Amino acid sequence: MTSRERLQIVMRGEIPDCVPVAPDFSNMIPARQTGKPFWDLYLYNDPPIWEAYIETAKYFDIDAVMDGYFPLKYPSDNDPGEPVWERFIVLKNEERIIVQDSYQENGKRIWREMVDVYYVADPPTEGVKPDSIGVTS
Repeated sequence: MTSRERLQIVMRGEIPDCVPVAPDFSNMIPARQTGKPFWDLYLYNDPPIWEAYIETAKYFDIDAVMDGYFPLKYPSDNDPGEPVWERFIVLKNEERIIVQDSYQENGKRIWREMVDVYYVADPPTEGVKPDSIGVTS
């Protein structure tokens, strides 16, 4: 029985050939398995974190179920009146990359109040007040 078949059988409430093994290795192990800085995966999608997760599940030969890697968005979620936001790197050093979104309005750049912080060896932190980490807009 394949991992996929095993998981489908369990989800139908039936009995598989053995208990599925699906440890929660979250995003930390897949990111570290790549050997790349975490910001490569989370900011640049090189590779995307979901791809690293699949490779790690194959490496450890586990029965994996992916959830939360593909946030569901409906076309109706888009507000046509919402400005087109652009991402900018506002600070980069050996430990972190800080990005902030902005848009142009009447020739003036409007910056989002919060920033996202991408670390070299940890998952990102989103929605951080710039002044709380020593960044001024």
